Amino acid sequence: MNKNKIHSNLITHCNNSSEDNFNNSYSQEYSAKRLKSKILNNIGRLSHSALKSVITLKVMLKSPDVPKFVKVTIIGALGYLICPVDLIPDFLPGGFIDDLAVITLLLSEIAIYKTDKINKEIESSIKKYQKS
Repeated sequence: MNKNKIHSNLITHCNNSSEDNFNNSYSQEYSAKRLKSKILNNIGRLSHSALKSVITLKVMLKSPDVPKFVKVTIIGALGYLICPVDLIPDFLPGGFIDDLAVITLLLSEIAIYKTDKINKEIESSIKKYQKS
């Protein structure tokens, strides 16, 4: 299936269901407060690149320029990151590998929605987390 067909299917699905009805177990794990806690509690275990990837999704989620269907997938990916019990539990050495694989794949698919404004906000947010 090509990329345009996948995006078309996601748009159709999201237009046919409200964000409130989106019922994915990982999306239920997401909250801004839990994401911040996860980042702060694990900042020493995350590389700069991994931190930037997570913050990129967080910033894109808040951006009014990012379409709803993309935000739904971001919520699922961040929920997967927050959830302590997933393919490789986070408390194990290398436990973030599966989380970062999901995030990296998603970022490659949604890169077209990153703007200069989003990039500036990402850099600002990274500096805030590194000072914490």
